[in-house]
Amino acid sequence: MKVISQEALARWLESLMRDYTVIAPKRVDEFVFYEPIATTAEVAWDYERPKLSAKDYLWPDTESILTIRKGSAGVQKNEAERAFKGSSTVSVEAPTLERPQVLFGLRPCDARGLRVLDAILLANPADAYYADKREKTTIVGLACPRMFAGCFCTSLDSSPDDRRDVDVMLTAVDGGYAVDAVTEKGQALAASLSTQDRPVEPQKAAATAPAVATSPSERWLAVFENTYWARLGDRCLSCRVCTFVCPTCRCFDVRDFVAGNTIQRLRSWDACQSAGFCKIASGYNPKPTPTQRLRQRFMCKFSYVPTDFGPVACVGCGRCVVECPVNIDIREVSADVVGLPLLP
Repeated sequence: MKVISQEALARWLESLMRDYTVIAPKRVDEFVFYEPIATTAEVAWDYERPKLSAKDYLWPDTESILTIRKGSAGVQKNEAERAFKGSSTVSVEAPTLERPQVLFGLRPCDARGLRVLDAILLANPADAYYADKREKTTIVGLACPRMFAGCFCTSLDSSPDDRRDVDVMLTAVDGGYAVDAVTEKGQALAASLSTQDRPVEPQKAAATAPAVATSPSERWLAVFENTYWARLGDRCLSCRVCTFVCPTCRCFDVRDFVAGNTIQRLRSWDACQSAGFCKIASGYNPKPTPTQRLRQRFMCKFSYVPTDFGPVACVGCGRCVVECPVNIDIREVSADVVGLPLLP
C-alpha cells in the first residue's frame, strides 16, 4: 500500500498551491470550515465534520452569473437604464473559474453531496457555471476516524471511508496516510506524491451509529397527506438552517442589480423553508405554512430527487440534526415514515 507521511503530504500541498487554489479544513475560532489556505500551517489536520460542506466552492452562496456593461464610467443610474434599452454596444461577461482548485480533506459525506449536485446540475441542460467549476475541481478525500454526532451515512449506502466520490482518498495509518488514487484525475494529481510502499492496516472507523430505517420514494409519496406533517410542522420555525448547512440543497433566486453603467445578475441561495419561497408574481403562495414547506424538504430529499435524478438527496452528514433549534431530526422522520399508516 502506498503511504505518505504528514510532513510529505504538507510539502505536496505547498507545491500544489503554485498551480491550484487549495481549499482545506481550517480552524476559525472554535469551528472548522473548508477554506482557501495560503500555507499548510493553516490546515486543521485533526478535525471532525466541518461546520459547513464544501459545496460553496462549486455552488456559491452568492455569485454574479452575468455582467452587462454599457457607456462610460460615471453614467447615472437613470441614464444607464435608458442607455441599456435598444443599445447595440452592450458588452456581456459571463464568469469562469480562472484557477483550478483542489478540495482537500473532504469527508466522504461531503464528496457524496457533490455527486448529488452533479446528478441534478449536470443533467441536460447542464448549469454552465457549475459545470465549469466542477471540471476544474479535484477532490482529495480524508476518511473519517469515527462516526460523529448526528451521522448516519451507513444507513444511506455510504461509510466513513467511502472512496466512490473522490479523486484521491487518504486514510490515516500509523506514521501517515494511505493513498488511493481513485480516478484518472486523481492519479494525475497524486503522481507527484512522495509515497512509500509498505504493509499497513488502515484505521477503520467504528460504525457506532445506530441504523436508521429508510423507505423507497414511493412510500414517501404514499404518506404525503398524513397528519404527521402537521404535527411536525407545528415545531418548525422556518429558520432555514437545515437547508443552509445541507451539502445537497441547491435552490436559488436570481436578481438584477443596477449600479451606474453596469448590471449584474446575481444568483443566491434560497431555501424551501422560506415563507416566500414558492410565492409567484400574482401574490399567490402555494406553500404558505411551515407544514407544507417542511414536507417539501423531506419529499425532495427522499422522493423527488431520487425519482427524477437517481441518488437520494441526503448523505447522512448529520448537520441538520445537530443544528436544528427545535430538534427536528431527519433520522427520526425517516424512521417514522416507515410506520405511518396509509390513508384509504
